[in-house]
Amino acid sequence: MLATMGTDTTRSFDVLATVHPDRSVTITETIVQVFRTDRHGIERLIPLKTNLGTNLMRSLEVSASRGTPGDVSVRDVTDGVRIRIGDPDTTVTGAHAYRLSYVLENLVSIENGQAVVRLDAISDWDQRVDTLTYRVSAPGSPTMVRCFVGEFRSTESCGSAALTENGGTFSTGRLLEPGEGFTAEVTYPLDAFPLRATVTPVRGPIGVAIVMWAVLYASVAAGFVITVVRARRSRALAASYVALTFDGLTSPALPDRMERGPLAADVLIANPQADAPLEFVPPLNLDPASMLRLRDTVTVDVPLLLAATLVDLAADGMVDLERVDHDSWTVRRHDRQPRPVREYEEVLLHALLGDTRERELGEATGGVGDALDRFMSALDNHLVGLNLIAPGKMTFSATKNPAGCAATGMLAGLLLAFSGVGFAVLRSAAGTVLSACVVGGVLAAVVIVMAVYRERSRLMRYTKRGLGTVLRITGFERFFRDSEAIHARAAGNMNLYREYMGYAVALGHVDEWVGAMPTEVSTALVGAVPVAALADVAFHPLWLASSRRYTAAHTVKSRSSFSGGGGFSGGGFSGGGGGGGGGGSW
Repeated sequence: MLATMGTDTTRSFDVLATVHPDRSVTITETIVQVFRTDRHGIERLIPLKTNLGTNLMRSLEVSASRGTPGDVSVRDVTDGVRIRIGDPDTTVTGAHAYRLSYVLENLVSIENGQAVVRLDAISDWDQRVDTLTYRVSAPGSPTMVRCFVGEFRSTESCGSAALTENGGTFSTGRLLEPGEGFTAEVTYPLDAFPLRATVTPVRGPIGVAIVMWAVLYASVAAGFVITVVRARRSRALAASYVALTFDGLTSPALPDRMERGPLAADVLIANPQADAPLEFVPPLNLDPASMLRLRDTVTVDVPLLLAATLVDLAADGMVDLERVDHDSWTVRRHDRQPRPVREYEEVLLHALLGDTRERELGEATGGVGDALDRFMSALDNHLVGLNLIAPGKMTFSATKNPAGCAATGMLAGLLLAFSGVGFAVLRSAAGTVLSACVVGGVLAAVVIVMAVYRERSRLMRYTKRGLGTVLRITGFERFFRDSEAIHARAAGNMNLYREYMGYAVALGHVDEWVGAMPTEVSTALVGAVPVAALADVAFHPLWLASSRRYTAAHTVKSRSSFSGGGGFSGGGFSGGGGGGGGGGSW
């Protein structure tokens, strides 16, 4: 923090700004500071990032009056540079004069077809300034001058503003209190500053930005490459486990469903990177819910999972659905079940119907939401029993706004915050470019580690048999994308259109599935509903409402409010120009 103790004053602050044809400005400041307490000298904080853009600073020259310590230190600070003049081991009192000369680039703006030079003398000076004068010269004849004094955005006119042959002269006309600023504006014809290319060495904040972005892009690219390589390795690993899926338990199926023979050599994958072979029968006779949960694990769409389960129950003749109107559906359970009811299906049926045989779906929101934990637990136990997933490795989020997204956002925010703090700390000790490399390298390492950890944690949820089954699921999904395959397979069993409707819902291929149905099939009734309309129950608001109810009951919500500042543009007020900044005694 800048020193503000004592009653030091700035006797005079005189500035000469020489504008060059390449739109850079040489600024020469002569400052007479009166120290009434022991001080080392003065410091100058010059902003390099303003509403006009990011400026480059070069050609700094500093001098001091006779007998005044003239040691100089220059450090980058946030959005600018700090220049300290004086000896940290020596103090002075009384009046001392300092002169600074430096070049800032790109300080001419084009507004309404004219070239405007808008410059701040100071915008946040620590001491009172008794007199301040400003003089601007450029290679052209000005058309208008004006200046402003006061706090930031003040529109108070300065004491005097006069046109000269090639610029203008300005003065405050009054004392400037600490924190008040001064801005001078000179307008020139556009041809006074012809646009031409200039070659400027890249340094300061621009160089840092280039280094930081280069390292960050490299880290993202490395993370992407690692993710792709590990995904290919994971796929090859899964392909090697496909043979394990033909041994062991399978899920019970309807008696008339066609099942693959015991050898199934056509499913063994020769090229792990090619598409999985087309499969016409669900691998291991998995039902839609089991297939969707196994494929998507912790990111599974729970509302879709519930809807696909009910559609599959209706397709298998376990329940009847009746559509009263657009969003009104009735579900009725059959007394005689054509196949055994799985535990998670029983949980859903009880949540929908309670102790009754028939109920309107809209009345079951509370029951389904309250039963969601039991449903997912029973489903996972079913997959564990089939030796497809590891016990205790699966979680779920009931809505599309999972806590994982919030955690990822918080982690990203913490990384950025720690990066900023680390960069600021390192910069004072190791220099700007080295600090940028170090911080960028740490971020790169974090990105790479996260990419590796994410893939590793995904694989740990599966058994070897489960990995092979996931790959086979992609082959079964091809069945719904290939219309010729649909017709070829379904021609032998017209009931397949009905039986596979739950899979079409779960895998997101309802339109293709319904589009492939012959007219006599699409209009055939399943209970009181045409086969083609069976999937419409997946859009019932019950599923999303139940998931939201579960989330509301199991999530502790916290909100934080942050406020921030804005920006500014244009001129017509104090503090609206380039250069300027603060400083004072130190």
